[in-house]
Amino acid sequence: MKLFLCSSFVTDETRQAFEDLVDAKSNPLRIACITTAAQGYVELCKGRNEPYDSSWLDNDIVVARAYGYEVDQYELTAMKPSEFELFNTYDALWFEGGLTGYLISKIRQTSFEAKLNDLLKTKVYIGTSAGSMICSKSLDASEWYVGEPEEGVSKIPGLGYIDFQIYPHFQESNLAEIKKKRHTDQEYWLLKDGQAVCICDDDVQVLGGDITILEKIQ
Repeated sequence: MKLFLCSSFVTDETRQAFEDLVDAKSNPLRIACITTAAQGYVELCKGRNEPYDSSWLDNDIVVARAYGYEVDQYELTAMKPSEFELFNTYDALWFEGGLTGYLISKIRQTSFEAKLNDLLKTKVYIGTSAGSMICSKSLDASEWYVGEPEEGVSKIPGLGYIDFQIYPHFQESNLAEIKKKRHTDQEYWLLKDGQAVCICDDDVQVLGGDITILEKIQ
């Protein structure tokens, strides 16, 4: 399985490793961007009658297209299961940021999980923010995430592709609070913006400089 997990997509520093991982035969590289997590964020804000700003999604896509990638956007809840076959024509599936719990719930409610597992036999999984977080077995980091906690997410199992949890958008100023909130039976990889974890089967590569890892406390 090939995974490219980060906070906010590819950067100049991580681009080469990303393109090597994808090893695309198509030119330009074709990416299906799944915006379901962002839709969950928008719905939450509307339900609370709060303003929302999802410009980060547009910005990420602008960056991807500036690198010459072909990017098409999809929202899982707007698709029929038969339409999932469209993803076979892409080199990579990109799960964008937003609400972690909403994203993993919709992946299962739409019966997309089985199709995703099949697709990842040949496609690359790109995760940014929430899209990275759902790859672990446990999602507790989303429930206590500093500044943006999602209540009840720890009760939902993740996809289980990795044995550690990704904590995106890490800032050193939050480290003390993260250490207080973390679960000691879990391992967390704290990714700053611009950093990424590139996984190809058993080979794991950290990109964008050294990252902070909070190991399990026995």
